[in-house]
Amino acid sequence: INAEYMGSLLVTVFVVAMVVIWVLMAEFVQNLDRNYFKPFFLSWCIGGGYSLWLGLWFIWRLGFHRGENPIGLFSWRDYIVVALVLLLVITLCRYTWYLSLSGTSVQANTVIYQCSPVFVYVFSVPLLGEAVTWVKTLSLVFSLVGVVQVILVTGSNEVEFVEHSVGAYAALFVSVIAYALFEVGSKRWTQREDDPHRIANCYRFLGLMGVVSVVLAPVIPILHLTGIETFEVPGEFTADLLAVVILDGLFSAALLGCITLTSPLFAAVSSILTIPASVVTDRLVHGFVMPPSAFLGMLLILFGFAGINVAEYRERAHHHGLVVPVEGEQGGSEGYVTDTDSEL
Repeated sequence: INAEYMGSLLVTVFVVAMVVIWVLMAEFVQNLDRNYFKPFFLSWCIGGGYSLWLGLWFIWRLGFHRGENPIGLFSWRDYIVVALVLLLVITLCRYTWYLSLSGTSVQANTVIYQCSPVFVYVFSVPLLGEAVTWVKTLSLVFSLVGVVQVILVTGSNEVEFVEHSVGAYAALFVSVIAYALFEVGSKRWTQREDDPHRIANCYRFLGLMGVVSVVLAPVIPILHLTGIETFEVPGEFTADLLAVVILDGLFSAALLGCITLTSPLFAAVSSILTIPASVVTDRLVHGFVMPPSAFLGMLLILFGFAGINVAEYRERAHHHGLVVPVEGEQGGSEGYVTDTDSEL
């Protein structure tokens, strides 16, 4: 199996895993939101769960790879510093998102959060040298219009009693921006195309994020003593908490793997596929009947995803010196690189 085919296969696995895991995780997150609302503690537990990936990296290192330069191009010191910074960013993302739930409608929250690819695009231009092209821009527009169509149509019959809050919407926008910065930052500061162990190193980095999360542990008693967030043992909701920790760890692993082999923009647009997947799941599991107009929105999302694939293919071809031109302004886009023969 050549490297090109293997890389494409891995990207497909990562995208499918992101969609399936997100749909599964949504049920547990909703239960915790209703019955165990401890935003910071939940964020801290999820972050700590990432440390399991470091253990898997050591198993790979000791059991399957004993060659020279096993850690690639990034030293432990390099990764620890970046892991601390990006851990703070992703913790801020989760915490503010949990805070936004009580003051925003489900429809508004979902639509706004799915706008994160726009910020990923914006951050990728200066930080990654992402080329601005009409294919990417139109693909984003189609995807976001499709999201709005699906959410508004499928949620039109739901009755919500939400006291909308400016602070909640502000927290939501902070969360969206932080999430986009995490995606782009993980590509910019933890990955290099010439790293011989790019995939392994993305999981070494994810595991280090979990290890350094211990520095945030003192915040828990501080929040408890100040009354901002009182600590309570999860009790009967422990299983839900563990499920979210495990599933979020798997989702983050798939996300970083996808970013490693493609780009943050591709991964961000791929995550929008969770919207049609969730609608289909509601139909199959809960018997929800989809309005015909919802299919139009789902089609737009798929069309946007296809467009991003085309853009990534053009940039990959350009990167390897093929004759397919990259339209738009010149930029050193990370592209859709699938040189995996030396990474696995």
